[in-house]
Amino acid sequence: ARLHGPPRMRESAMQANLRSRHSGSIDVRPITPQIGVELVGVDLAVPLPADTFGALRAAWLAHTILLIRRQAHLRPEDLIAFARRFGELDEHDQPQYCLAGYPEIALVSNVKEGDRYVGAPKAGRQWHSDAQYLRRPPSASLLWAKEIPPADGNTCFANMVAAYREL
Repeated sequence: ARLHGPPRMRESAMQANLRSRHSGSIDVRPITPQIGVELVGVDLAVPLPADTFGALRAAWLAHTILLIRRQAHLRPEDLIAFARRFGELDEHDQPQYCLAGYPEIALVSNVKEGDRYVGAPKAGRQWHSDAQYLRRPPSASLLWAKEIPPADGNTCFANMVAAYREL
């Protein structure tokens, strides 16, 4: 998705916005004061009404990270359809690390089948910004965790806007 210039919205207004636009079924829970909210009651396999998606998009712009759990039932087509609502999708520059038939979905995995890794085994081992090498990098990435290891599988995020504000 290629979106720029995130507007800010107060958390209480965001909660009221999501709740009123989705018949009271989406709860918004802050993750930390600087970054992220968890959305409870969202099923990404079901197309969201335009006003609900608009509120969800506003939550992303205001809080940088949206955590939506319990989406293992999604099909790749569901994920792609949801992601396209945010904007243009990039295709991964290393197709050998993509989900077969879906160049928009890059695989990150240390699992081997035979002598080959299923996905990019080294991706995410260091702090980075996705696709920062592109002339116009995407403004967002979706991480769809299908299998999480019992240990050492944490993904961390940093809010560089908040860090800059604190300088």
